[in-house]
Amino acid sequence: MGLLWRASPFRIETHYHQFDKDVNGEAIGEEWDLDISFRPVRKHNLSLRLAHFESANNSASTRKVFLDYAYNL
Repeated sequence: MGLLWRASPFRIETHYHQFDKDVNGEAIGEEWDLDISFRPVRKHNLSLRLAHFESANNSASTRKVFLDYAYNL
C-alpha cells in the first residue's frame, strides 16, 4: 500500500509493508518507507529514502536513511 504525489521537479512516495511468515501467517513486522526525489533538469536526480522497520517482537527494529545522486546521460 502506498501514496504518490508529484509536482515537478519533486516526487514524494510512501509505502507500507506488512511481513508475515509463509507457514503459519505469524507476524514478522511492518515497514514504512518515504521516498523524496528532486529532479531539477532531465540529467540530474537527487533522492532521499527513509525506511523504518518495526519488528513484531521488538527485537530487530531498524531505521535507515539513504541519499542518492544520479546523473543520466
